[in-house]
Amino acid sequence: MPQIVRPNCGMTINLEKRKEIDFYLIKKTTKNTPQTFTELLHITRVSGRTLSVRLKELCEKGILPKKTVNTN
Repeated sequence: MPQIVRPNCGMTINLEKRKEIDFYLIKKTTKNTPQTFTELLHITRVSGRTLSVRLKELCEKGILPKKTVNTN
């Protein structure tokens, strides 16, 4: 499995672990109140393309309702 270097701390993690971390951050952030896409970008520090893919996957699996992410 390919390894990536985390830009903030320099630690290396595999892509599967990064995906799990991204999902955790998104679910934690949207747990109490709906968030806009831009707010999620700033809070989670996940790149826009990656965040879009992760949100789509969470919504398709039914883990995250689309109402949790405001598109306005």
